[in-house]
Amino acid sequence: MSDIGDDTQVSSLVLIKNLVEDLFSYNTIKRKRVLEYYFFQDATLTSPLMCTEGVLNIQYVYTIWQTMNRKEPVINNIVFDGHTAVIHLTQTISPCIFPSFIQIQIPSVTILKFRETEQDSGLLKVYHQEDTWTLEGLLQSVPLISFWYDHVVRLMMGKLVTATGDLLDAAIQQAEKMTARGQQIQRIGQRVT
Repeated sequence: MSDIGDDTQVSSLVLIKNLVEDLFSYNTIKRKRVLEYYFFQDATLTSPLMCTEGVLNIQYVYTIWQTMNRKEPVINNIVFDGHTAVIHLTQTISPCIFPSFIQIQIPSVTILKFRETEQDSGLLKVYHQEDTWTLEGLLQSVPLISFWYDHVVRLMMGKLVTATGDLLDAAIQQAEKMTARGQQIQRIGQRVT
């Protein structure tokens, strides 16, 4: 019995891996097949820059993305729990209108949310895709900004936070001493009376 469950789990992971690879592939036939067969027709796509609804509109977004970039994204990790797939990617931004040596690599996360096509059917399709990028990832991807961010902003913020923490810690310790001394004076006063 456990072998069957393990085989089903392995085949699900292989299916998700293939689905994700084809979705982010620059092969339009593979991507179109994934969108048609594994996405609901009214599926939504959101990103920090936009949102859209419908498989055809999502396909147009992928077409624009492919046109703007020379390289397919690199899939670093896929985690699937049965209803949600979390994909860690590295997007290489390299618009075709610029020389090929101009590239920015941005770490991103795509979340694919699945639901059953019909109750108890067991057939899952994507109803929502969410693409996200972190501010840190964007800052780290631009060479001059990443140097400034690492060596100036982070360093200054680290010093500011530790100095503030030191002052706050000293104030708390002093308040505790004053409270203890006040309680001690109160006890002495009660004994005198």
